[in-house]
Amino acid sequence: MFRMKHNAAGLASICVLSTGVILLLTCGFSLMMLIGKNIDDRYPTDIKVAETVSEAGKGMDDFVTMNKVLQQDGIVTTDQIYRQYRNIMVTEKMENKRLQTRIHSTVT
Repeated sequence: MFRMKHNAAGLASICVLSTGVILLLTCGFSLMMLIGKNIDDRYPTDIKVAETVSEAGKGMDDFVTMNKVLQQDGIVTTDQIYRQYRNIMVTEKMENKRLQTRIHSTVT
């Protein structure tokens, strides 16, 4: 009877440890898969080029020039996206008891 209780305790320990190992491996594999997916979702491209320009349309000229240089060097590009944004910043400041407002606009 003593030997049966001792064997049962040993089997229970083995079951608990085996379950822990299976859970550890499953969680580790799931995390590895999620990390790869998150990187692809967060960074869908290999290279990002950004610039700030003061004139509308100048960014497109630079984009075309960059593509010409890449083609001359034999670099193949895919999935190019050109975006242009207008940023407007309003600043206010008190001077001589008068509120001075300035508007700054840039195209990016």
